[in-house]
Amino acid sequence: MVLTTNTSLLVKTLNLVIMDKILLAFAHVQTFFPSVAIVIYDKNGQWLYMDENFESFNFIGCDIDVSILEDASDSIETLPFIYQK
Repeated sequence: MVLTTNTSLLVKTLNLVIMDKILLAFAHVQTFFPSVAIVIYDKNGQWLYMDENFESFNFIGCDIDVSILEDASDSIETLPFIYQK
């Protein structure tokens, strides 16, 4: 018996998991900063969340769960990466 893998389906499934983590992190930041419109992950996986005018946000004093943002960053296979709402 030969087992085959539907590579296309596997890639689509992995992409959905990655996007779920990115969208979860984006929504989490959006609860603190409703005007967030874009996140850029650099080649090292560091993130920068910005509004439509490319103004970044100061997370100091916010109760942002950084582990959610780290999970999103860690899930991205190819960096740099940009997500825009």
